[in-house]
Amino acid sequence: MSSGTSRHRNVVPLTSVVQLVPPPRPGLVPPGLGVDRDGLARRQRERARLRRRNFLIGLVVLAIVTLVAAITAGGAMIAVHVLVDILLVGYVGALARRQRRVLERHAKVTDIALARMAADPLRGRPQPPAEEAAVTFIAGSRGRH
Repeated sequence: MSSGTSRHRNVVPLTSVVQLVPPPRPGLVPPGLGVDRDGLARRQRERARLRRRNFLIGLVVLAIVTLVAAITAGGAMIAVHVLVDILLVGYVGALARRQRRVLERHAKVTDIALARMAADPLRGRPQPPAEEAAVTFIAGSRGRH
């Protein structure tokens, strides 16, 4: 038996290997298919807002139930009520921080859009970001003369 044939006996040729591709996930849509991305983002934001509202309502109801149980039963229910109150206060604080970030982001985006419109008052519309650097350079060089 020759050494050349015994070495390659257990080798699988690469042409017989099949690459497995995972099935597409239903939540993902390939770009460029005419999908209303703004509408999709709006629906996602609305669902998230409803989830946050429902969770907050649940915590408030739980706080009321544990308060009544703490008043009537006392004992360990007082500790449970205090824990639920801490969770409620923490969640409201997290919601307030989130709202503050959203408002700050909105203000920054609005300021950028207004600055672009001010840089191009003749057309009355925002400039594309690629032209923004050139406008800044030209506007900056006028003040140096």
